[in-house]
Amino acid sequence: MEQENSKTEVVMEKSSSFAFKGILEVFYKPTEFFNELKNEPKILVPYVFFTLVVFTSLFLLQDLIVQMQVSSPQFVEQMEKSGQAVTPELISIMKISTLVLGTISFSLYPLIVAAFALFFGNFIFAGKSNFKSLLSVSLYGGILFMLGGLAVVPMMLAKGSMMVSFSLAVLVTNLGIESIPYVALSKISIFHIWEIMVVGIGFSTLYNFPRNKGYLLAVLSVGLLSIFHIGLTAVGAMFN
Repeated sequence: MEQENSKTEVVMEKSSSFAFKGILEVFYKPTEFFNELKNEPKILVPYVFFTLVVFTSLFLLQDLIVQMQVSSPQFVEQMEKSGQAVTPELISIMKISTLVLGTISFSLYPLIVAAFALFFGNFIFAGKSNFKSLLSVSLYGGILFMLGGLAVVPMMLAKGSMMVSFSLAVLVTNLGIESIPYVALSKISIFHIWEIMVVGIGFSTLYNFPRNKGYLLAVLSVGLLSIFHIGLTAVGAMFN
C-alpha cells in the first residue's frame, strides 16, 4: 500500500513538473512540448498562471485604465447628464471593477478559442480531438500573448498612456485607442502572430494535420475573436 502511494506521489509530482516546464518550453520548443502534451493535456497550472499574468497586468495598469475611462467624452457626458461627480469612492469602485471584470473577461479567452477550434477542427475539417486537449494548447499559446502584453506594461507606465503597442496600431495612435483603425491594426502585432503560430503547431499536433492546416485552424480560432472585437468596436462607434 505504501509503495502504491509512493508511486502515485511520484507520478503527480512528475505531472506537475511537466505542466510548469511547459510554460518555458512553449517559448523555444513548442513542437516537442505539444507532442508530449498530446498524451497528457494540462489545464490547472497553465490556467492559474494565465490568470495571474492577466491580473498582474490589470493591477499595474488600473490607474491608467480608469484615467482613460474618466477622461473619455462618453463618460464625461454621462456624468453631466446624471449630475454626478467623480469622487474618490467612484474611482475605487471603477478600479475594483477593472480588476475583477477584466480578469474574468480575459480568462474566458482560452475557453472561446478552444471552442472555436473544436468546432472547426472536428466538424469542418473532419478531425478528431477533445476540448480538454484544445483548451490546454489554447492556454499555453495564450500565455505567450499575455506575457507579451505584460512586457509592454512598463513602457505604458513610463509614458503614462495606454497608447503603446508592438503592433501596427502605432501608426494611428492619433485616432485614439477606441477607434476602429486602432483596434483593427492592434491585432497585427508580434505577439498575436507568435501566438497564432504556436497554437497552430499545437492544433496540428493534436489533429495530426499538416502544419499549414494547423495554422489555418489557429487563424480561424484566434482570429475570430479579433474580428468580433473589431465588430463590437464598429457597433459601439455607431452609437457614439
